Amino acid sequence: MNFLTLSGLSAAGKALAIGGAAAAVGALVAMYFLKLKRVRREVSSTFLWKRSVHDLHANSPFQRLRRNLLLFLQLLALLAALLALGRPVWQAQMTGVTHILLIDNSASMSATDVPGGRLAAARSIARDMIREMAGNDVMMVLSFATRPKVVQTLTSDRKALETAVASIGPTGEATSIREPLQLASSLAANAVNPSITVISDGAFGPDSEVEAVGAPVEVVAVGVASFNVGITAMDIRRNVEDPARGEIFAKVTNFSKEEFSTTVSLEVSGRLLDAQRVTIAPGGSHAAVFKVRLDAERIASVTVDAADDLAVDNKAWVILEEPQDIKVVLMGPVSPFLRHSLTAAGRFKVVQASAGAPPVLSDTETPVFVCEGQPPASLTRAGYIIFDAVPPGGEFAEDGVAETPIVIDVDETHPVTSFLELDDLYIMRCRKMTFPAETKVLVNSDEGPLVALSYVEGARVITVAFDPMNSRWPLRISYPMFIANAVNFLASTERSRSPRMITTGDVLLLEADPLAEEIVVTDPDGRTRGLPSQVGGTVAFGDTGKCGVYTVESAGASVEYVANLASAAESDIAPGVSLTVGSTEVVLASAPSSATREIWTELLLFMFVVLLAEWYVYNRRMYI
Repeated sequence: MNFLTLSGLSAAGKALAIGGAAAAVGALVAMYFLKLKRVRREVSSTFLWKRSVHDLHANSPFQRLRRNLLLFLQLLALLAALLALGRPVWQAQMTGVTHILLIDNSASMSATDVPGGRLAAARSIARDMIREMAGNDVMMVLSFATRPKVVQTLTSDRKALETAVASIGPTGEATSIREPLQLASSLAANAVNPSITVISDGAFGPDSEVEAVGAPVEVVAVGVASFNVGITAMDIRRNVEDPARGEIFAKVTNFSKEEFSTTVSLEVSGRLLDAQRVTIAPGGSHAAVFKVRLDAERIASVTVDAADDLAVDNKAWVILEEPQDIKVVLMGPVSPFLRHSLTAAGRFKVVQASAGAPPVLSDTETPVFVCEGQPPASLTRAGYIIFDAVPPGGEFAEDGVAETPIVIDVDETHPVTSFLELDDLYIMRCRKMTFPAETKVLVNSDEGPLVALSYVEGARVITVAFDPMNSRWPLRISYPMFIANAVNFLASTERSRSPRMITTGDVLLLEADPLAEEIVVTDPDGRTRGLPSQVGGTVAFGDTGKCGVYTVESAGASVEYVANLASAAESDIAPGVSLTVGSTEVVLASAPSSATREIWTELLLFMFVVLLAEWYVYNRRMYI
C-alpha cells in the first residue's frame, strides 16, 4: 500500500508546522473579510458601474465572506507550499524498515579523490538516508575498519542519527568486511523488515567473500580514482656479521596508472639521514633499503614524498633496538654454513645437543631447535627448523624424491620469506612430502612444497624439504637471511620484527610497573589516556587506529611503540565493483535505493501552476 508521510521533521517539528500552516491559512482567509476603502468621486452616471455599486452599501470595514474562486486558488497554492516545506515522501509500505547502516572509516576512506574526501562523501550519503527515512523507520549506525563499532543503537531520532554519523572519524586501519557483516546479520535476526546498507569504497582486500547474511545487503560506493603511491611493507634486518648494523627495508608500491617519480627519505630521531630518488612503473614496486646503526634504541621513519590521493600510507615507522640473545639448540651435526649463519648473527646463543636427547626447557626460555638430515625424536611446544628430514608425527609423511625442482612461488608477505630472492636456486633433489592441515607453504615448486610452516599440538615447525648443501643456496645472501628470519619468527611466535612494532588496529599488551596505579598512553595525535593497572601489571590497549608513535608511561618509565598501515590491499584505493555475500554477488551502487520518494518538487510545480491560474482568473475578472 502506498501512502503519504512527512520526513525530516520530529514530532515537535510536525506540531509546529501544523500550527504555522493554520496561522498562514487563517491570515489569508482574514484578508477576504476586509473591505476595500473607496475614494468618493462624483460621476455623471452609474450605468457603467453597476457591478461595483453593491460595495457602496457596506459601511463597516469588514464584509461577509462570499464564494470566491481567487480565494480557493490562493488557498490551494498556499497548502502546496506548506506541504513542500514539510518534505513529504511517498512510501511504498505501511510497515517500518529497520535500517542497519555500516560506514567504512578505514585508511582508504581518507582518500581525497572526491571533494571533501571519501569519508565526508560517505557521511553525506548517510545523512541523506536519514532524512529520507519514513516516520515508522528505525536505524542503527556502525563504523568499521579492522573491527566494527556500534556508533548509534536503534532509534528513529534523526538528530541523534545525524550526530552519530558526524562523529565517525578516519582511521589508519585496514578494511575487514567479514566481521562487520556478521555483526549486522546478528542484529538483523530479530528486526522487522531489516535492511543492511554498507557505504564504502569497496577496498575490501582479497578476503572479501563473506557468508550469507539474514537480510538484504546493499553496498553504496564512494571514490572514483586510484592515484596513490604508498609504503606497503616495512621491516628491519640485522647484519649477520655485525649485529650493531642493519638495514631498513621499505616496499613502495605505485597503484596509479602512470609512472611515478618520488623521493623516499629516512629520518632517525627526527633527523634526516638519507634520501633516494626512485621511479616506479604503473602497478610496480620498489624496495628502498637504508643502512642504520642498531647499537641504541631510536625511532626511525621512512617517508614517501608523494602528492597523491592518500596520505596515510606515505609514512611508516620502525624501532631501532639493541640486539637480544635468542637460544638456538643444534640437535645433532649440522653443516658449517648453517653453523656460521647462526653464530655470525651475534645475537643467537648457540648450544649443541644430541639428536635423540629430549629438550629441557625452563619457564622463561623460548629456544629454537635446528636439525639437519635427522628429525628430532618428538615435538614439544617450541620452534623447530628441520632440513632434509620428515618431522615426527603421523601427520607428516614422505611421498618419494623429486629431481631438480624449480621454484615457482615465494610467499613474500610472510616474515620468514619476505625480501628473499629464491628464483636462482639450483636444487639437485628434494623430498616430496605431505603436511598437516595447519600448514602454510612458504616456498613452492613444480614438484611440491620446498619450505613449509606447520603447527602441530603447540609446536611450530619450519620444514625445508631439501639439503641446502645439494643446492646453490648456501652461496646466496638469501640463505643466512632465511636462517635469521626463521629463528626470529619461531622465537617470537608471531613475527621476526620487534613486538613493539604493530599493525594499526592491533591490540597492545602493555607491561606496567607492578606498583604503578595507572598507565598513561599518548597516541600519535598527542591525546593521552589513563588506564588503571591490572593485577600482574599487564593492560590491553586496543585504540591503535592511528599510524605513528605511541608513548606508554608507567611509574616514571617510558616505552615507545609504533603502528603502521603497511597494507597493499588498503593502499590500492581503486574503487571496488562488487562484494560476494554467500552465493550472491552484490554490485556496488552509486546511491542507496529507497522505498520512499520525496515529492516536494512536484508540489512546488503544482503551486506554480495554481498561481498561474490565479493570475489568469484575476486579470480576466478585472478587464472583462
